[in-house]
Amino acid sequence: MAFRSMGLLAYVSLGFLLAGPSLTGAEADYCPMEWLPFQGHCYKLFTDKLTWSDAAISCQNHCPGCNLASIHSSEESAEVAKYVTKYRGDSSNVWIGLRDPRKVGACQTRRWLKL
Repeated sequence: MAFRSMGLLAYVSLGFLLAGPSLTGAEADYCPMEWLPFQGHCYKLFTDKLTWSDAAISCQNHCPGCNLASIHSSEESAEVAKYVTKYRGDSSNVWIGLRDPRKVGACQTRRWLKL
């Protein structure tokens, strides 16, 4: 996975990837149509052109428990990358949630992940 600096956040707008809790059923976890189910979470790609901050707010307003997706494993990265490619169809970038546990506070330097 390659990381690159985003540059000035105010001038960047990309689609975004939302992650939320799946609806647990008797047999298995359930996600709505066109959402990716993966390890108890549901992922949905939105192509709205938003800043990172606006994308984060939009996710939280979409449904309870939803946030920008955070990738925690290579397996998760591979599944999400396939899903994004399927629904996006191009090599454009998407916003995901990132957190540096070594830093405290809401305003951190954000980087983007090339899926």
